[in-house]
Amino acid sequence: VYTGMIDENQRDAFNAIELCKHLSSSYTLNIAGTGSRESIHRILETIKLHNDRYPCIVSYDGTFTGKEFDEYVSKFDVGLNIRATTEGYDLYSFPSKILMYLSHGLDVFTTPIRCVVNSKIAPFLNIASTYDNFVEMSKELSATELSNKTKTHDLIEALDGDFKNSLQLIIKN
Repeated sequence: VYTGMIDENQRDAFNAIELCKHLSSSYTLNIAGTGSRESIHRILETIKLHNDRYPCIVSYDGTFTGKEFDEYVSKFDVGLNIRATTEGYDLYSFPSKILMYLSHGLDVFTTPIRCVVNSKIAPFLNIASTYDNFVEMSKELSATELSNKTKTHDLIEALDGDFKNSLQLIIKN
């Protein structure tokens, strides 16, 4: 699953579709998110063209909020964070969708953004070796053994505890 902004400039959802060009029919990609009318129109066009040519089926499922979003995301195995960038704020801005995927019990497959690779949760993620070679990423995703379902909730609780302890230290000083 890919959730988040549908934006032609940001390209994350479009990159997820690009990755799917190299996956077999045993994979599907569900996309949920919001964007401008033009970006939604473009993603729907891209999906149609993709589904006419490639075996990995892609769908755009719309926008979800609250409990409906939780139920939607929880039914998937893998959350994708396919950000193809090497500069700007993306190098230092941690994608919150990774924590959201983990908190819903999903395995995460992500491109190697510096702040993700250097984070405490990196050992719990499936990190691609590249951010722009979709053939290589598809091989890595296909070879990934998915197993984080039981570990992710413990990880989120541990991170929450670490955050609270750090915050208390800041407040005391």
